[in-house]
Amino acid sequence: MAGNPFAGSGRRYFRSKVKAELGADFPITGDMTTDTAGNVVVTVPVVTSSTSSLSGAGAVPITHSICEVTTTGADALTLADGVEGQNLVVTMIVDGGAGTLTPANPAGFATLTFDDVGDSAQLLFTNGTWVLLGGLATVA
Repeated sequence: MAGNPFAGSGRRYFRSKVKAELGADFPITGDMTTDTAGNVVVTVPVVTSSTSSLSGAGAVPITHSICEVTTTGADALTLADGVEGQNLVVTMIVDGGAGTLTPANPAGFATLTFDDVGDSAQLLFTNGTWVLLGGLATVA
């Protein structure tokens, strides 16, 4: 298959759209195979190119490529490990106080603080860590 990023690795490459229950089409990226009955089996987390939201303290979803954050005070935000090559943009859309993001495995930083609407961070998960590519969040 032309453009197969897994060529020679023995892994199958699928690129498709999935019809979600909410009735919207959205592209997905993930490692998928078929079982003996022909069902598609997802073996790693699927990351959609859609937007998620988080209000208040909690875990930033890693199943979407963008997370819009609404803070409700001095909010502690966490970020679990992603999948190799995953990109994630976190951006503050409502400022109710500072939101401090602590990834499980950051590379070269400990926390990112979102103080104002528009503060953002573009992150890449690679080599088992989240790498900060850029943004306006305060780095510590």
